[in-house]
Amino acid sequence: MTQSFIPLLLILTLFTTQSWAEFSAQLKRDTIQEGESVQLILQSDGQASGEPDTTPLLQQFEILGNSRSSQVNIINGKMSARTSWNLTLSPKLIGTITLPALEFNGEHSAPLTLKVHPVETTSAEQGSPLFIESSVDLKTPYIQQMVHYRVQLFYRAKLAEGSLSDPQLENTLIQRLGEDREFTTKRNGVGYRVVERNYALFPQQSGRYTIPAPVLDARIIQSNNSSRGPRHPLNDLFNSGRFNSTQAVRIRGEAQTLNVRPRPPSQQRGEWLPAQALQLSEQWLPEEEEVEVGMPLSRTLIIEAEGVAGTMLPDLTPVADAGFKLYPEPATQESSATSEGMISKKVRKIAYIPTQAGSFTLPAVTLQWWNSRKNRMEVATLPSKTITVVAAVNAAANSPENSIEQPKSIAPAAVVTPQPQRTPQSIPPTTQPPPTERITLWHWTTLLFALLWLLTLLLSWRRRRPQSPSEKPDLNSEPSSCKAAQKQLFAACNNNHPQQARAALLEWAACRWPDEPPTGLGALAQRLDHPILSALLSELDQALYQQGESSWDGAPLHQHLRQLPKEKRSKTDTSPLQPLYP
Repeated sequence: MTQSFIPLLLILTLFTTQSWAEFSAQLKRDTIQEGESVQLILQSDGQASGEPDTTPLLQQFEILGNSRSSQVNIINGKMSARTSWNLTLSPKLIGTITLPALEFNGEHSAPLTLKVHPVETTSAEQGSPLFIESSVDLKTPYIQQMVHYRVQLFYRAKLAEGSLSDPQLENTLIQRLGEDREFTTKRNGVGYRVVERNYALFPQQSGRYTIPAPVLDARIIQSNNSSRGPRHPLNDLFNSGRFNSTQAVRIRGEAQTLNVRPRPPSQQRGEWLPAQALQLSEQWLPEEEEVEVGMPLSRTLIIEAEGVAGTMLPDLTPVADAGFKLYPEPATQESSATSEGMISKKVRKIAYIPTQAGSFTLPAVTLQWWNSRKNRMEVATLPSKTITVVAAVNAAANSPENSIEQPKSIAPAAVVTPQPQRTPQSIPPTTQPPPTERITLWHWTTLLFALLWLLTLLLSWRRRRPQSPSEKPDLNSEPSSCKAAQKQLFAACNNNHPQQARAALLEWAACRWPDEPPTGLGALAQRLDHPILSALLSELDQALYQQGESSWDGAPLHQHLRQLPKEKRSKTDTSPLQPLYP
């Protein structure tokens, strides 16, 4: 009977304690510096359920952390219980702040007072364990000029974790520069570890800017050595941080101000590109200064600049000359960032197709930029270039002036031109071909390729004849369709018909890559990986969308497609490209 009564008595004692529970609040410190956090301890007697209402604190504080603990003691048969809440508060104001009364289970805590002093600039000199410094290399930059913003965290306390805020600025392009740097230094004889973070700021409008103060949210490890003595055997274990308590802190640095200037009065017109250094270069492929009509030239324009974001570099588009057609490709850009600044590069490739013979001088390419180091306007220039364009071999051979006399063993089948300068007495005997009967180089070339083609067919037939019927490959399916596509392709090129050429090209490509056929001219250009053919396919693609009668010339495409098998076989022996001519 007595044994069963004791647990009941303990329970009644607990409920009696809860009915008389008190709720209190206490600050661990009543005076702090700006940027520091403070601990608020809330306590309730008895075993508490639920949480106190901390909403009234949010107007003046930011709650960084909240932990709960319970404690039950039995002394001389008497039970006492207590529930505690540990809140980490970061003040939003400077000066004297009154913490309002908080409510829990109908009980109210007493109001508290906290004094927040402004941060003293001598905190580092006084040996503060944790502080932040920030700086900019320019206070009055020009619009779009790079500003180097540096943030340094100095600490000699043990940090369990930390998070440093990034700058936020309207109408400004912000780029992180490299990785964080870590090093050690001394301030007034006190050693610190330093974490440095760098940014590039590019303000896009003139005016006054305020870079907000950098903020560090961290947890400092608080050692428990003092309660155990300096030589306690468990000190090393507890010093590891696993069993040490941590304190949440918030540290603020200083805000920085920029007065961004507009463009100089003398530079209100034209391009505006502020940079620390800039270089303009070009590459030609091929490098020869004499080319044939229809032979594509590939020109690569390169801009390299320091202190400029890649997105700010302009697209260079040279002026088209009367003797060329220009087909620019989309520009590519890249940027590399280090702790000292940013280097950007922009590359643009342009295909030049000569359209007529003659000597042409391509004008110089200029780029105006503002030298931010020397504070003056400069101009980067690519000099003019003279290119001599000669008539294509086929075109020259078809002209009457370049016709050659037909050999005696060949029956007359050439263009007949009168020879008025010869007199009747100079006419040769009738057993010789008439002197006016001539054959052009084009006919000789056609005859030569026809003979070579017949010879190739003969060799192929002789090589395959010994095969048995079961081993003989099927020549009537894919190869025949590819040959038909070849024939249609070359006919379309010779007839300068872009729509038919595109259809035949894709049909031929489907034969060569049946598993993954290219679905367009752009995909085919990537598959061929040939700079000149890429330019010619781009020209064909643009001709498809021209309004009115097309002026597309298919001869260059025909010529380079015929040369493709040799070039592809010379690059690799694996997965060779099927030749256009078997």
